Amino acid sequence: MSFGRAARARAKRPRIRWAARNWRKRAKPSPPSRPGTRGPVRQLMDRRLDETEKQVTTLHYGHDVRLDAITVALGLTNASGAKAYIVSAKRKLNAAVRRWNAKS
Repeated sequence: MSFGRAARARAKRPRIRWAARNWRKRAKPSPPSRPGTRGPVRQLMDRRLDETEKQVTTLHYGHDVRLDAITVALGLTNASGAKAYIVSAKRKLNAAVRRWNAKS
């Protein structure tokens, strides 16, 4: 039996909603970081990113939550969802690191 695109999308929705509700339960504990390594990264994120970009970036890269689950959990209504915030955060952080490297 072949499913159309709409049927496949409907079949995925319950899993996305489940992931959005339960990401905190499944989140792995953060590995211990070396002294002095987390502070500069967190400061850079606090200075350069807005709150939504920080949340999306932390959930996706820090807790391995899928972008579609983040979109549902945070109630993002833009067309590309959490992906747009990831792209924007990467662009901002890359520019900040380039400026920092140019100073050093």
